[in-house]
Amino acid sequence: MSDARGVPGIAAETVSAAIRVYADRVHDFARRLGCTPDAAVQVVESSALDLLDAAGEDPGAVRDVAGWFFARAWVLCRRAAGGDLYLPLGGGVLSADDDQTRLAQALEALLETDRVPVLLRDSYVLPAESVAVALGTDADTAIEAVGRSRLAFLQATGEQGPILAGHPVDLAGLARLGEGGQLAARDATTRRHAQSCALCRDVLDAQERAHRMLTGLTVVALPDAERDRLLARTDVQARTALPSAAALVHRQREDGYDDEPRSLLTPVYVVLALILAVLIGVVAGVLLSRHSGRSTSPVGSQPVSPAAVTAGFQGSASTVDPVAPHPVRGTSYAVSA
Repeated sequence: MSDARGVPGIAAETVSAAIRVYADRVHDFARRLGCTPDAAVQVVESSALDLLDAAGEDPGAVRDVAGWFFARAWVLCRRAAGGDLYLPLGGGVLSADDDQTRLAQALEALLETDRVPVLLRDSYVLPAESVAVALGTDADTAIEAVGRSRLAFLQATGEQGPILAGHPVDLAGLARLGEGGQLAARDATTRRHAQSCALCRDVLDAQERAHRMLTGLTVVALPDAERDRLLARTDVQARTALPSAAALVHRQREDGYDDEPRSLLTPVYVVLALILAVLIGVVAGVLLSRHSGRSTSPVGSQPVSPAAVTAGFQGSASTVDPVAPHPVRGTSYAVSA
């Protein structure tokens, strides 16, 4: 992985912020995968420290910080899971909510392969790329897995979901549509089809219902003392193992990566040169048109004085025959054969 300007490396601030944002969700993730409270705390801390080590040793391997964090926690959960006899419920007044109990029970009834995608995408609101990294696949396949897991979740709540056998369904597209928000151009065809296809419309409705229910899940947060201790330790470790954002920018300049901002000025210079050339052409055209208008005026465009006419006749006569008499108005001459 590299920073936003393309320099290899991950800033300490980036990893620290990700740990701070997702620590509670990773703890909830571990609890819902069967870890005891103590084991879940250990999973969060170990996966956070492993993330810092990986980011420092091989930044290119950390394609997405949040996705890598959850992927590592999932691996550690498989080693530490077991022994938790209590249903994980969020803290506060919502812990006694019947809907929260229903959600927790439905998630508990799912297979782990169905439980993880909906937790990551719907309950923890991870971007599609982060979900893909956590699942070890690409974004489209990850969203398709989310859509399939939502249908399984609805069945776990007691609802009868649509049966997909025998009918081709764009499950990834319907899953994205079920989340609402801005419609992607590639999903416009799927939406139009769902408006005319009863089965696909049922699948879309199921995606919307499951998404709304799962986004209301209350996260089982870390205990305050454990959270403060974890963040303090990972902040120190991040500053030790990773360069700061300022250091990455300095490294970029030293390595010559700052040529790109300069290249951005090239189109500006080209446009300015074209504008200048057009202005010069216009001014030159105006000046030439004025000059030609003065030098080649059309016949009869300006008045001619009688003296000038007389002088012209005199000039013409002197050119033909200086001795011949001038013609007089009203006089005719006969020419002998």
